[in-house]
Amino acid sequence: MTQASRHTAFPLLGGARVLVEESHDLPLVDLSFGFRSGSLADPPDREGATRLMARILRSGGRGSSPAQVEDRLADLGARLSIQVGQGSVTLNASVLSRNLEPLIAMIADMLLEPAFRPKDLARERRSTLAGITQLVDEDRRLAGRHLYRMLYPDHPYGRGMLGTRRSVRAIQREDLVAHWRSTLTSRNLVVGMAGDVDATEAERLLRTHLGGLPRGPRTPIDVPAVPHVRGRRARVIHKPERGQSQLLIGTHGTHFRDPQLFPLMLANTAFGETFSSPLVNRIRKQEGFSYGVGSRISLSQKRGLFSISSFPSAEDALECLRIELELLEAWTERGCPAAGLRFAKGYLVGARGMEIDTPEKCLDQRFGPALAGLPESFWDDYIPRVRAVTKVEADAAVRARIHPKDAAVAIVGDAEKLVPALMELLGTDDVTRHAPDES
Repeated sequence: MTQASRHTAFPLLGGARVLVEESHDLPLVDLSFGFRSGSLADPPDREGATRLMARILRSGGRGSSPAQVEDRLADLGARLSIQVGQGSVTLNASVLSRNLEPLIAMIADMLLEPAFRPKDLARERRSTLAGITQLVDEDRRLAGRHLYRMLYPDHPYGRGMLGTRRSVRAIQREDLVAHWRSTLTSRNLVVGMAGDVDATEAERLLRTHLGGLPRGPRTPIDVPAVPHVRGRRARVIHKPERGQSQLLIGTHGTHFRDPQLFPLMLANTAFGETFSSPLVNRIRKQEGFSYGVGSRISLSQKRGLFSISSFPSAEDALECLRIELELLEAWTERGCPAAGLRFAKGYLVGARGMEIDTPEKCLDQRFGPALAGLPESFWDDYIPRVRAVTKVEADAAVRARIHPKDAAVAIVGDAEKLVPALMELLGTDDVTRHAPDES
């Protein structure tokens, strides 16, 4: 029978925070090394630097080549990946518990003694430039990039993690070394371990192998307030050959410290996250416009994105957009039906168990908040907070945070047909045409 994991948290010499979710059911350990500095910290005119730095770190330290790193991981039976978000750089790994120490030693070598070899920089620069080129063919990501640029003009949230061709070509080795020195410090570090390890062993391993990590200053990213952009606007990414559109509608949503957070989460679930919600029922079931449709809230330090996504056929795109806007306006004006809120509440409470049913998932629930500078217990009272939300609170949160009259629309399709039609539908002349390869 699976036993419940045991949670421990403690500070490490140098200012790092360590979270351990102990469970000895399986001889496996999942690890996360997170640094509180992501793409938002990219230097001016060097967008993409954090991602480039992280990929080069993954290539190995001074004493190893990328091929040797892969061979060593195979020998240990381990997997290792590195992710860059807007506010964090996180290295994730898993390994058999008997090989935990050699894996941590290997990771420490990457973090403490990165090579930043010119050939590694050249390789990753080529890969990144190829990724920017490949973006031209990824319609959903293209639409998302343009949606963010409309909603977050001249704001860090509007920048892409990949960077631009110009910024990536401008990044030099000294830029990456300086960025590494300011980012990978113990005061910016959160370490998580889940599985067949206890707090005593975790502390010993980290002191032994990561004790040389510079203490450094704590450098949380100071994200400016998100300015409210008024009026509807749209961007059409011109691809006249497409038979299927990618359609995104967005407004500013909520943030981690927003008192409206839980009411808005519940209201959004009732509006567009379940098969019985008004959005999915109308667009998918009744109209048959798009098999995939839904609404989503992205959480950030400041107001993140609320979005509706769908992919109707090119001929149905405008009618699909019209109906989605009508549903959005009705939601903000009249709120959620009481029955829909009750169903959404039961859905969220019932699904909670699947989010904490393994040690690594339990760790994630604490690791994410700790990395974002929030209390580790941020999600501990999730169920009572969801249950406590009333219809009055949910409807008030929607009215306060979601503004259909200021919505932005990004759509992939034939600009010759869509631009004039969108001006009429949205009641604005702020509709622009963009080439797919626009950087």
